[in-house]
Amino acid sequence: VTTHGPNTGLNTFFFEDFEASNSFDDWTVGTGPGPHRCGDWERTNTSTQRPSGGGGYYARSLSESCIPLLPQTSTYLDSPAIDFTQYTGVQWVTLEFDIYYAYLDGGDDATMEVWDGSTWHVLWSDSDTNVNGHLTYDVTAYAVGNPEFRVRFNYQNANSDRWYSVDNVKLGGLIENPCFASATPASVPDGSGAKAGFHADRLTVSGDSIQLSWD
Repeated sequence: VTTHGPNTGLNTFFFEDFEASNSFDDWTVGTGPGPHRCGDWERTNTSTQRPSGGGGYYARSLSESCIPLLPQTSTYLDSPAIDFTQYTGVQWVTLEFDIYYAYLDGGDDATMEVWDGSTWHVLWSDSDTNVNGHLTYDVTAYAVGNPEFRVRFNYQNANSDRWYSVDNVKLGGLIENPCFASATPASVPDGSGAKAGFHADRLTVSGDSIQLSWD
């Protein structure tokens, strides 16, 4: 028998599928540092740019919507802070999400980054090719013990380009906490009790009620 403490097992620390009407409120949309005029990150359910693994609503930066205006898009989407100091015994943490990045001519820069409390780290960047699928990354080194872990989807320097969409952003991982007994078990029965071994007493003459006793 193995005993386990609080939260031991697989845990979901954060999940966002953008389905709730206020689901976008806790995320931060920013612009720059590249040139920007339109195409800010937004919550939408348009099917055209939805990741193949997504459904319903998702988050999208649509650069091509700027045409025929000056089509400059530099915008980022930051998740709310996830406090990992509230968890003990975290063994590993993975970040996964559905993505649809549509490539045009290579002038733009699409990345996914994580915040370790002091620095943004790029874990994914576009390689000038379309990406429509499910991505998973080990973020243990950045998340464990971090009170302000964040995820950033960054779309910079798009000019007459296409789009960058994400859905089903999930942080999951394994917790293992030991459990310590506050008292030791009773000793092995040795027959020294009032009634040695297992004993049954008839409480009524008819025997419709008995009392069981054991050492």
